[in-house]
Order: sequence, then structure tokens, then C-alpha cells
Amino acid sequence: MLVVTVTGAACAGWALYGHIGELLNLPVIVALYTVAVQGDRRRTVWTGAVAAVVSGTVALLVGHVVPVLLGEAVRTRRELLHEYEARAARAEEDREREAARRVHEERVRIARELHDIVAHTVTAMTVQAGVALDALDARPEISRKAMRQVRDSGKEAVREPE
Repeated sequence: MLVVTVTGAACAGWALYGHIGELLNLPVIVALYTVAVQGDRRRTVWTGAVAAVVSGTVALLVGHVVPVLLGEAVRTRRELLHEYEARAARAEEDREREAARRVHEERVRIARELHDIVAHTVTAMTVQAGVALDALDARPEISRKAMRQVRDSGKEAVREPE
């Protein structure tokens, strides 16, 4: 009877834990057979009845618990997949924001560089134009040279890079 009780409890526990159809009930079957062979009819009937009630109860519980556990597993998997999708979307948005930020920074850098070049060229042209204006009457050759430099600087400023 002790062996039937221990193996029955263990088998019920394993079934409730989710292990079904793995021949884990074989020790219970052997123990029940031994009770029937070695005991009297009254003990065999009572043991069989208790085993049937416990087995039926476990089957009902497992029958109700398994779908719930299966549903929980499916729901959890769906939530996990949705979380992965959301993370992937956030990562893509972060990558796009980072790329846009880098493009913006590069444009600002180019604009500053272009501004510096143009400002330098215009400053040089202004200086040369001033020299040309001051030398126009007294030294026309210096004035012409300064105006050529203004023209060359202007051409250089609008020339496309190679």
C-alpha cells in the first residue's frame, strides 16, 4: 500500500507538472497489480476505487490545466514577439535619427567651410579693390594688377571643385 501511495502521488505530481503519456504511470500499474495479487478482494477494490478517483481527478485537472498552460505559453510568445518587433522598430528609428543627425552635421560642416572660403575670398577681393581704387589715378598699372586679382579671385570662388 505504501508503494501504491508513493508511486501514485509521484505519478499524479508529474502529470500535474505536465508530463503526460511518458509511461510514468508504469510503477503505479505494477504496484496496483501487486496489491491485487497479494491482498484480499476488499483492499483491492478500495485501492482500485481510490486510484480511479485520483486518476480521474488528475485527468480532469490536467485536462483543464493543459489548455490554460498552452494558452498562456502562446500568449507569452505573442507578447514576446510583439516586444521584439517594437524593439526592432525603435532600433530602426534610432538608426534613422542618427543617420539624419550625421547628415545634418556634415551639411553644417560643409556650410561653415564654404562660408570660411567665401569670406576669405571676398575679403581678399575687397582689399584688392581698395588697392585698385587708391592707385587708379597715380599708378594705373598697380590698379590694373589689383583688378585682375579681384577678377581671378571671383572666378576661383565660383569655379566648381574638381
